[in-house]
Amino acid sequence: ALRLAAWGGEVRVGGAVGVGGADMSVRGFVVLSPLLRAAGGGPVDGARRFVESGADRTARDSRGDSSLIRAAWTGHVDVVRCLGARGAHMTARDSRGESPLILAAGGGHVDLVKCLVELGADKDACSWWRSC
Repeated sequence: ALRLAAWGGEVRVGGAVGVGGADMSVRGFVVLSPLLRAAGGGPVDGARRFVESGADRTARDSRGDSSLIRAAWTGHVDVVRCLGARGAHMTARDSRGESPLILAAGGGHVDLVKCLVELGADKDACSWWRSC
C-alpha cells in the first residue's frame, strides 16, 4: 500500500500507512522505496512525509541514485531542502558521477541551485563530460 501511495501521489494514504508503522524501506518490482519514488516525481508533501516518518535517506535505486539525486534531477526544491535538513550528503553523485548541483543546473532549476549552494553543495564540482 505504501509503494502504491507513493507512486500515485496519495499523500494522505502514504502518511497514514507510514505513521501506522509500515516498513519505509520496502521496495517494489522496480527497486524503488517510497521515498525514492516520491523524490523522483511524486508530490513534495509525500516525499517530506516519508522522510519525517523515518525513510532511509541514503537508499539508492537500481542505478545507484539516491533520493537527493532524484529530487535534484526533477527540480524538487522542497524535497532537497527537507533531505538537506536531515543530513543528506550534498556531495552525493549519481550513476554517471554527477552531483546534485550539476543536475539542478543542467535542468535549469535556478532556485534549486541556490538552495543546494546554501546547503553546502560543492560549487566547483565538475560534470562527467568536463574535466577540471
